[in-house]
Amino acid sequence: MATKKKTTKAKPAAKKKAAPKKAAAKKSPAPKAKAAPAPKVAPAPKRKYRTMTLLTNAGQMDVRFVDDGTFETALNVVKGAPESGGGSRTPPPLRTITGNNGSFSFRTVNKYSVYEH
Repeated sequence: MATKKKTTKAKPAAKKKAAPKKAAAKKSPAPKAKAAPAPKVAPAPKRKYRTMTLLTNAGQMDVRFVDDGTFETALNVVKGAPESGGGSRTPPPLRTITGNNGSFSFRTVNKYSVYEH
């Protein structure tokens, strides 16, 4: 029989594995632009309620006002009215103011006051 020779053959070198690559940093998607908040609507101005108390030749009366224009007009009429008839034979002209609760006519104003609420 034939004898087998043992030969020592070098084993092929194991292939080197490449170093694992670091995972690339994931890019986060571009931040979404936040929608601009809706412009705030200014609240409606609070209504001013005014009551004018008049003591006139026609008696005492209360006139109520909600808007500024009507109030200013009535106040100018009241301030422009005389305090007395002046003793002449012709009476002062008749003046009229209009408020939310009606219109009132008078000739003279003895006293007036304004109350805001």
